[in-house]
Amino acid sequence: MAEVNRHTRLQRLTDSGFEMKSDDPDIRGWVVKDGEARLVGKVDELIFDMHDQKVRYIVVDLQTNDFNIPGRQVLVPIGIAEIHESDDDVLLPGITHSQLVALPEYDKERFDTEHESNVFNVFGGLGAAALSGGSSHDREFYQHEQFNDNNLYRKRRSRD
Repeated sequence: MAEVNRHTRLQRLTDSGFEMKSDDPDIRGWVVKDGEARLVGKVDELIFDMHDQKVRYIVVDLQTNDFNIPGRQVLVPIGIAEIHESDDDVLLPGITHSQLVALPEYDKERFDTEHESNVFNVFGGLGAAALSGGSSHDREFYQHEQFNDNNLYRKRRSRD
């Protein structure tokens, strides 16, 4: 039954046939830190929107972290992350311990719109009631600031 809700528009970047733009760094493998430079984990993968040709999520591996959170993979919306201005690190400046704990485990075989809604709500989304009128496949879902991919590069590009 989970197959009914499986995404067709979102794929792991590795499996999509697409590559990062030449002027954007490929952040896979980079360390992820919070706003106080505490280790959150490592970027394992990027989730790519085949329709809009944009990265929507970072798959963060929490296996090694400074929060004593059990190791697992979680999704972080791309608009929440920033690339450090000089180091090859990904920063999650506003993330809290409770948000990291609340994030559902990412499983590429079971990734569906319900999972996406749960992630969205952890970061202060509109709530389940607001999302019930439409699917996260709808473009309006990705208009939220959580998915603003310009946030990722703003510090790195501002130094040029």
